[in-house]
Amino acid sequence: MAGNDAYTKLLIHFDGSGASFTDSSASARTITAYGNTTQSATQSKFGGKSGYFDGTGDYLTVPNSSDFDFGTGDFTIDAWVCSTSFANHQTVASKATDTSYHGWRFHILQTSGYLHFNQGNGSAWDANAVSSSVGVTLNGWTHIAVVRGFGDSHIYYYVNGVRSGGYIPVYPSNGSACAMSIGQWASPYPYNFIGYMDEFRVSNKARWANDFTPPTSAYDSTIVIYTRLFASKSDIGELRDSQFMDTGDSKMYINNINSPISDSNVLTFVSGLGLNYPQVYNTLGSDLTMLFIKQPLLLERILHFVNDLATGYWKGLYIGNKVVDSGIEAIFGISGGIGNSKDVSLPETISEGFRKCVTLLNGITDPFNYIAAFANTLEEHIHIPYYLRNSLRPTLTTRVSPAWDIMLDGTSIKKYVKKINLTKRDSEPIDHIEIELAGLKLWDVCNPATNYGQLRIKFTISPKGDSPIINYEFYLETREKKESATPDGSANINIWGRQKPAILAKGFASKLSDTYYNRYASEIAAEIVGANNYSPLLTWECDDYWISEFSTNDYPIDALIKLAEAIGAIVRTKADGSLTVRSRFPVKPDELVNETVSYAFDRTGIIAMDYAEEQPECSSVTVNINNGGSSEDYSIEAVDSTCAKPGETLQMRVYIPNENAEYDLKVTGDAKASKVGTYSETLDETITLTDGSGSVSKAIYSVNSYTLYTCDGSDKTMDYSAGSKTITPSDDTCSLLEISYETKYDLWNVTSSVSETVALCVVTESSAASSMTVIKGNGSNSANDITNDLITTENQATTVGQLYLYEHYYRRRKFTLDVPYSGAQDGTVASVDDDNSGIYVKGIVREASVEISLSGKDKSPKFKETIVVYGYENDGLL
Repeated sequence: MAGNDAYTKLLIHFDGSGASFTDSSASARTITAYGNTTQSATQSKFGGKSGYFDGTGDYLTVPNSSDFDFGTGDFTIDAWVCSTSFANHQTVASKATDTSYHGWRFHILQTSGYLHFNQGNGSAWDANAVSSSVGVTLNGWTHIAVVRGFGDSHIYYYVNGVRSGGYIPVYPSNGSACAMSIGQWASPYPYNFIGYMDEFRVSNKARWANDFTPPTSAYDSTIVIYTRLFASKSDIGELRDSQFMDTGDSKMYINNINSPISDSNVLTFVSGLGLNYPQVYNTLGSDLTMLFIKQPLLLERILHFVNDLATGYWKGLYIGNKVVDSGIEAIFGISGGIGNSKDVSLPETISEGFRKCVTLLNGITDPFNYIAAFANTLEEHIHIPYYLRNSLRPTLTTRVSPAWDIMLDGTSIKKYVKKINLTKRDSEPIDHIEIELAGLKLWDVCNPATNYGQLRIKFTISPKGDSPIINYEFYLETREKKESATPDGSANINIWGRQKPAILAKGFASKLSDTYYNRYASEIAAEIVGANNYSPLLTWECDDYWISEFSTNDYPIDALIKLAEAIGAIVRTKADGSLTVRSRFPVKPDELVNETVSYAFDRTGIIAMDYAEEQPECSSVTVNINNGGSSEDYSIEAVDSTCAKPGETLQMRVYIPNENAEYDLKVTGDAKASKVGTYSETLDETITLTDGSGSVSKAIYSVNSYTLYTCDGSDKTMDYSAGSKTITPSDDTCSLLEISYETKYDLWNVTSSVSETVALCVVTESSAASSMTVIKGNGSNSANDITNDLITTENQATTVGQLYLYEHYYRRRKFTLDVPYSGAQDGTVASVDDDNSGIYVKGIVREASVEISLSGKDKSPKFKETIVVYGYENDGLL
């Protein structure tokens, strides 16, 4: 794999003979061995050998260099180690002298095997330094790294790709004026390394910012390409073979296409080859021009130009006879997008194991005989151009072949994969994966009963070279064998599993039998997942609400869905396996037009598209409210305002039916409530009494005066009960009442130290029921009522009704897109631009499923992402 680049300042493969060690970086530094340090075939991570240090005077030194005085800049030290003892602090590398507290040291702590990096200022070691929280494996290979960078001044440790520890150093990481040592600290505290070491590397770059998959092969060299270059012409069609030998024009052309690419570096152009490189000639006998490339993007530009010169397209990629390891990984045909006229077959990825010689040949015409590429490797996920061949001057649009791997029980099964389908849609709470494997070799390994209940499948994928790797983990829940009576006797295995929250579903969990009282929905949800040994606990990312009583005999995941539905939300699984309860609409449909999109799709980047329209269904919905946890004789009102800054006091009145009323005032989040006292208030109201009764707004303690206007003009009296809001006129069914009465309220102070929305709820043992109708448009087309026993407040009813109408009031434009892998997530905002039909829509991603298919003789991976985007609009149809 790549990794020996311009940022590499020291690289030791430990693949040499005896005590003769080689620096494989461009610096080619002298390495001196001491004691019995040797290169042994007893243990090896890569290459057949590793460095062996017996712990008694064994170490290496590299001459003093400012490259190893990191200061406050970015750096990485990484290696594979197989420690055979934790008897002392095991020094991996250091640049320090005796006890002067100068320099830095990177070592493995005795007993625990934790990593530790420290630096001094001449009088003391850095007091901020901490160790990793994960240790290396004794007598086993572990990848270790210490990293600083990516805009972060922290120093972090990585053990087998997992980040731990982290601190901001007080002192700069400067070495003293001495050699750098590998395997020993300075005398009189040598702290020698004991064991085997492989692939030791020092870089002046932060190699990793997040968790990563440890290297799967040795670090390899920079790409070197030898080829004849060609003249710079305004019209590609004017180029002829006779112009290829014009070195001056060739250099000008390459400089032109390289100028906007800051991360590519052309070191030299010469006529002829340097003495240190093999003499390679084309069939015409003229020497090739030498080109060094530090990054793959320039290679992409060259391949693009060469491809356009050809009258056809690349038919094949031919491998020389010195390819080792896994060799070439891929070529395959790929469409340039549904808006373009021609498919192009081209190399998609060239991965680890590509060692010596690859020759790209044009299958129809050969304008310059061949391109010979001599290198240790090309990038694992090289940039490859999409060809939009609508004219002689094609437009270059870059696609990136993602880095990916699939592991079962910690071992890669990538070479057996025929197809992977990862299904991610917001209509399902838990994502799942289905894998088709070639042959039956892994049948016993894929037994679901083995390690049942453990996350055995690990799928890693990265949208592009510099993007963080996304790690998915799944249970292995089913296996299926398929055999065919065809001449080739083909057979496949299909395995299937869900992400971590499946532990809360059928197949792993038992049904619930508990009853939950007087808690917020988020608290009940957290208790449900915690009781089922699920970690981390879910995040509640929508409005919270109070529940007096919740009983269910469902599986835990179904109970969570019920809790979410009562506030118009859904349950979803994130890539890391954590659960979230969130709104199905991150943005209101009316506000999508002003929203910034996370993903943009147009016809040049779409492989296939299906478009459908779904018409509006209703413009109103009635949501039934079950006030099982609040009495109608209580009400809450703000004194002056419903909004206060963090730290300020918000005063609330709770009107009560009597002075001995028993109730709880519940508040959400960080808010605190304290009772000030009980007060009286005189209210004057006019109400209409129909069907023999009516209600005032607050509970009546006493009546000061009243006038009752009856339908027949006669004098009537009225009846009421102290503490109630209900008025009953005597012997009359139709009256108008003017009343002055006394009521009482408790005054509460509510404060919060953070800025948040606070919900307040009065909880009693009485009950009542009501309903609310939510309307959009003219409201003439009603949906079926929504009834949910957990909907107990007007706020809940409004939210649930509004979200229901978001989905059913608008015309829905549904786009189902097949696109190259982009890493899209459901619940985000995307745009679809279909210039052929004049449609441009901003909508919400409802599905972002991934398919990797490896078919054909070349077993090349074809990446496809199925994106479902819903746009919403209403033209007054309802």
